[in-house]
Amino acid sequence: MISDLNHSDSGFDSAARFHAVLETLAARPEVQRVLTCGCTAETAILAALRIGASRNPSGARIEAQGTHPNSADPTARPFDFVVFGHSEPLCRVSSSILRGARLVAIADPTIVRRDLFESVIADDNFRVLESDGSKRFSFAVLARNDFLAREDQAKATALLPEPAPLTQSSTDQFERTVTEAIGAASDPGNRRKFISDAVQWMRLGGRIDSFWPRMDEWRETAGRASGHYFHQDLLVAQHIFRANPLRHLDIGSRIDGFVAHVASFRTVEVMDIRPLPNPIENVKFVQNDLMRPNPDYFGYADSISSLHAIEHFGLGRYGDRVDPQGHCRGFNTLVQMLEPRGTLYISFPVGRRRVEFNAHRVFDPIDIFSWPCADALELLDFQYVGDDGHLHGDCSPEELSERQLHHGCGIYVFRRR
Repeated sequence: MISDLNHSDSGFDSAARFHAVLETLAARPEVQRVLTCGCTAETAILAALRIGASRNPSGARIEAQGTHPNSADPTARPFDFVVFGHSEPLCRVSSSILRGARLVAIADPTIVRRDLFESVIADDNFRVLESDGSKRFSFAVLARNDFLAREDQAKATALLPEPAPLTQSSTDQFERTVTEAIGAASDPGNRRKFISDAVQWMRLGGRIDSFWPRMDEWRETAGRASGHYFHQDLLVAQHIFRANPLRHLDIGSRIDGFVAHVASFRTVEVMDIRPLPNPIENVKFVQNDLMRPNPDYFGYADSISSLHAIEHFGLGRYGDRVDPQGHCRGFNTLVQMLEPRGTLYISFPVGRRRVEFNAHRVFDPIDIFSWPCADALELLDFQYVGDDGHLHGDCSPEELSERQLHHGCGIYVFRRR
């Protein structure tokens, strides 16, 4: 049966036609009770049914059962019209739901179960009124044979609306349908622009396969260039690019942030207590717990980074053992892994000293100078991201300690003596 359908390249044409058919059938006086299955994601389907029902003088009642339809109440009036938003609920539908149904409609934007779709179309109890097997959106509308017996078969398709080009009337109908579907949760200005753009797209010959409204991004800026990770990742990656060390080792920084920055221009070795399941070009990974020193790695690299990581050591958040001194143990190992005259890039939250278990610690900007092995380091540079999200280089850690910073990010560059 599927092979006999009209194969259209326009998914929107098929979807729009299906919605127009639903509106027309839901407006028929014989349709008193409508059931939708699996239509929760197909808001335009529900909108079309509501618009049709509003034109039905007897007021059709629309009931939704999601993707897991239950058995129909045998004492209740049978459903006159059953609408499937996609074919998957067909494998769960009870025969009692279809018993007595005069009209059945199935939409399947992806044909996830072509076998089910075809089996319903081929049901001897129903006759296909209209179907479309486009590659991007398929649907079928069926009527029970005894319902059609009262109609001249030659005029059976008169049940359906006439196909119409994109006129002002159909544009208005499209606008009503979209407004019904998304209007309650959208700003009127954004909604008007979305509808205007969609209509203009279609008038220029564009195809719409489905809707995924992004309503307010046209008002936004080109991007967000602020915050701890944006500034620390960019700043330290630039430092490493200019320094061009022989071996750079990273400890616990974000793979999809800083590590990716560095891997775009050089090889970087990475250690983390967690595994890294997939290989990445220019990234050499070793799973390791820095709270357990390994002498094999002492004096290992001339350049080491650890960005927004040390504050987590010992809190158990990432599967590490709980240790209130975990940050000190990890820092001690970092320094020992650094070659003499090597460079350490480290960052962590700074502000009022506190532990926010088990997310992170927040350190005073001068705390690091009292950690084990800190006397083996010379501070070369200090910058910080303030509460405003911007990068600042206007003060020392001691001066920043005197300020009322809540949750900033200190970025330190040290050289091992």
